[in-house]
Amino acid sequence: MSARLTVPESSRVIAMGSTESGKSYLLKKFCLTRCPRAVIVDPMGEHSADVPAGTKLYRVRTLDELRRTLQRAPREGSRWRVVALIPASFGPEIAKMLLPEVVEDHNAYSYHVRGMALYIEELDKFAPTFAPEETQGLWRRGRHVGLSVHATTQRPHGVSRSVTAMAGWWIICQTHEPADVDYLAKVLPNEAMACVESLPWQWAVLFSPRTRVWYLLNREHKVMRWGDPSHAHAHASAHVTPAPARAPNAAPASALGD
Repeated sequence: MSARLTVPESSRVIAMGSTESGKSYLLKKFCLTRCPRAVIVDPMGEHSADVPAGTKLYRVRTLDELRRTLQRAPREGSRWRVVALIPASFGPEIAKMLLPEVVEDHNAYSYHVRGMALYIEELDKFAPTFAPEETQGLWRRGRHVGLSVHATTQRPHGVSRSVTAMAGWWIICQTHEPADVDYLAKVLPNEAMACVESLPWQWAVLFSPRTRVWYLLNREHKVMRWGDPSHAHAHASAHVTPAPARAPNAAPASALGD
């Protein structure tokens, strides 16, 4: 009788904000650094120089190269990163490689390699407003096979609403574009939105669309304020002790899991 693998834990996190607001840094710190295996959709090649010790780096420029490398990487080690220097608009094709239409144990790539992350720069191009079902499936079905999806965007209003709704957490940094500010104002609790509108550089608000819990983090990632739907108001930092860096299930800057 064959042994059955345990589905690894996974998470879905979106970091949003203007250029140089700190969104990519926070997403890498809170999420990517914990992932021993990852595919990074990075058209600008900004992730190639930032690889943890003991992790094998692959760089690909075409979908065919990506497909071949995904077959090769697990045979050459258990810790690897594939930086895909291809446009984010190839989202549906990448989705089909990682997550077949019918998810079963034997045909889901992330299950086969015992868990991995897909990290996406320019999510508004990868999963735009009318993203196809294949792309949305990464968020909807990936958790069943150990696939984490972490993404950044400068234009949250341009991302598929299904995708933003299925994210476990949002990391919101300084945002100035009026359409994005209007979109966030429709979603966030009033106290959280007030914090977003006055965010200093490299501060952030963590927000859970599902529970509507939120945390205001300063530049050192200390929780300064937080809000919970079971309370009528936001709380000051004196009432919060952030956990070491994992992300918010039990604590904000530490357990960005679902």
